[in-house]
Amino acid sequence: MDMHTKSHVIAARFLNLILTFDLYYTLTSHFLCGLKVREIKTILFSQKQVNFSELDKSIPIKRIERFTFCGLQRIKTRINQLKYILFIFLSFLPVFLPGQHNFHFQHLTIKDGLPSNHIQCLLKDHRGYLWIGTDDGLSRYDGIQFVNYRHDAKNSLSLVSNVILTLAEDHEGNIWIGTADGVSCFHVSTNSFENFFFAPFFPEYNSESVYSIVTDRQGTIWLMANHVLQKFDSGTRTFSPFPVGNSAFDYYITGHIVHDQKNTLWINGNDGLYAFDIQTNQFQHFPFEADNEHYGARLVMGMQLDGDVLWISTWGAGLRKFDISRKRFTGTYHYDTNLEHPGNTNIIPAMSIQVLPSGDTLRWVGTYGSGLGLFDARSQRFRFFKPQENEPGSISSVDVSSILLDSQDILWIGTSAGLDRWDK
Repeated sequence: MDMHTKSHVIAARFLNLILTFDLYYTLTSHFLCGLKVREIKTILFSQKQVNFSELDKSIPIKRIERFTFCGLQRIKTRINQLKYILFIFLSFLPVFLPGQHNFHFQHLTIKDGLPSNHIQCLLKDHRGYLWIGTDDGLSRYDGIQFVNYRHDAKNSLSLVSNVILTLAEDHEGNIWIGTADGVSCFHVSTNSFENFFFAPFFPEYNSESVYSIVTDRQGTIWLMANHVLQKFDSGTRTFSPFPVGNSAFDYYITGHIVHDQKNTLWINGNDGLYAFDIQTNQFQHFPFEADNEHYGARLVMGMQLDGDVLWISTWGAGLRKFDISRKRFTGTYHYDTNLEHPGNTNIIPAMSIQVLPSGDTLRWVGTYGSGLGLFDARSQRFRFFKPQENEPGSISSVDVSSILLDSQDILWIGTSAGLDRWDK
């Protein structure tokens, strides 16, 4: 019997004991008031209306009271104690559930056809294909087999780089691939790649890494390259830059974008968040609250939108919570409360926050070093799943870089040891 079942059995037994004492106390109390067991059963278990004036009052209370009064008081006290114990038990029940043994993960690796076991990002397109970005190529999975794509120096229509950092699908169904050396657009109709490169915008900083790509309501592609927000023009097939400041190191935009329902782009930096109004092309800055945290805690790794709440993963500060309607930070949640070595714990990678369907308080969270976490926003507690010896169904690695919950309620987990799958 697993912990999930045991916990509910214990709770049920507690409840059954309390109900038994309650019933006994009720029966005895009514009996002392002069009711016979026959009339008590009629009152408790039938819908028939009872005429209390006709009930037999032949058993006087005085005769029994002195023998049973103290016993009844002890029963009542014990009932209250049991109710309190049950309340405490049920209060802590979410901490234990779901247990480690309730989850059986399936594993996919290079032996099954993946180009690499180091998974960095995931995407499920509208056709149902799962796209997998790794540190050594791109893969498309149909549930049965993998089709892999790699850079070919002799072919200009091949993938721009094998180091895949992010994935997105546009309104035409094409797949955009952000890499360490530019961005590729995979045209499904021609089965070929169109590649784009970015000249240095700031002379002091040169990097073509693309960490985040989004599509707005109008179908326009936005991405981060060279620490500058870039807008794609589908007519000219070119990108236009929108810098935040005069220097890459004035704000150090680290490259992650979220698009909300009001057509605003949220962009992270090392000193807070930036909101970019697509209509006015204006930025608004929301700095991190002043605290004593180490510098690494201010490095945002990724973001996930949940209604009006922006969940932010960081390098060392766990989860941050930002309310976009009130435009302020509303909480920080550490999964490792031992902060003696800041920067080495509470690390949540870029693509590793997965918001569950609306109304659910649970959030899947990937970590470096602590495995797959399940965060309950109501209790503000984390539960973790790590590799277990002699348990082939446990998660593959303690390093989880990406999480995806698809429309079929299948949870896909990208790790440093391959791709894991859990069916609810």
